Amino acid sequence: MKKSLFALMLLSILLCNLQPSFADEKNTFRTGIVTWPGNGIFYLAKEKGFFGDLNVEIKIIDDINALNNAYRSGALDAMGNSLDGTVFQFGNGSKGKIALIIDESRGGDGMIAANDIKSVKDLKG
Repeated sequence: MKKSLFALMLLSILLCNLQPSFADEKNTFRTGIVTWPGNGIFYLAKEKGFFGDLNVEIKIIDDINALNNAYRSGALDAMGNSLDGTVFQFGNGSKGKIALIIDESRGGDGMIAANDIKSVKDLKG
């Protein structure tokens, strides 16, 4: 049951936002992702055969502008990205739908401090 649900979720993210290039005779689906360990599920699903006869090409594109341009030009059928990257892309004219959320951050935050703060201890007061 879990395997079937996992495959269904992955297929939904890949198939929800198809562009016309999907209908080619090669039966190829091109998706772009950013480097992030959570995106390993795309490779796992491909390796385990969850996509059946569909040839899924996974392209790593870490430059947010290049990823957006590849999707908007039709070079990609779908893209996987972080929430901030997705907001940026939608703000710059990308059309599409968020089909699946595969992670929720619980600690990817950072802090910028003045030069005189050298340690956590210096934050006191």
